Amino acid sequence: MDETAAPAPRDLRVDVFILGLAVALSVGGFARVVFEQRAFLGEHPQDLWWVALSLLAGLATFFANGFVPLSGRTLLWAGWGTFAMLAGFNLQGLVNGSLVRTTPPDQRGLALYVALGAGAGFCQTLGKWLMIRVLNRVHRPTARTDVLAAGLAVGLGFGLSEVLFIGTRLIQAQTAIDGLGLIGIWERFAAVGFHVYSGGLLAIGLARGATWPLLLVLAVHTLDDFLAGALGAGLVVLPHVAVESLYTVLAVVLCLVFRRAARDVPA
Repeated sequence: MDETAAPAPRDLRVDVFILGLAVALSVGGFARVVFEQRAFLGEHPQDLWWVALSLLAGLATFFANGFVPLSGRTLLWAGWGTFAMLAGFNLQGLVNGSLVRTTPPDQRGLALYVALGAGAGFCQTLGKWLMIRVLNRVHRPTARTDVLAAGLAVGLGFGLSEVLFIGTRLIQAQTAIDGLGLIGIWERFAAVGFHVYSGGLLAIGLARGATWPLLLVLAVHTLDDFLAGALGAGLVVLPHVAVESLYTVLAVVLCLVFRRAARDVPA
């Protein structure tokens, strides 16, 4: 049996079903809020432009992987990434919510935000890792392109679903974006790139039985979310350009490490 052949019809139906649910949950939820807030968006259409441009910027990061084309299969498998995001975010809400509730307001210093960063990193990475495992069980990829596609697609679906999630919350709260919100688009570009290549590294770790990709992803994710939380709380002060530059550098580092590690996956 050719392991690199197109998915069997039964497997394809699973992918289509998963993608359909993902679209219903993420795109459907976003569309509902857009309809409900149509009066606000009529006055502030830049919010929709921000979402659209953030999605395109995030999608562009996929093309740097050097191994896997953006094919119909990749887009199908991206549906699994939506469920990785939902699992990760819901678990993060439980873990980090408990940390915040049990920490008195006068003790919420940098140590708490390190813990919150680690909690976010663990929960979101676990969501991606679990969905890659499930996708691997369904399709049992062995060829390098298939192994890498599973991780990259889950990361892509996670990142793009996160853009829609953030866009939904902004519009629901009637938060008017100034201009095109270029700093925010830059941030989503780096964030989706991070999710894409963290997913790719997790897939490599699973395929090779190695733990270092998982540890690297956890470390970088913890740093990213620690900075986001500490900046939001005013405990760390940095210019926006410096922050987004750092996020971008971390995403590029993950991409480069992925490209190097991908060569060691059997073709």
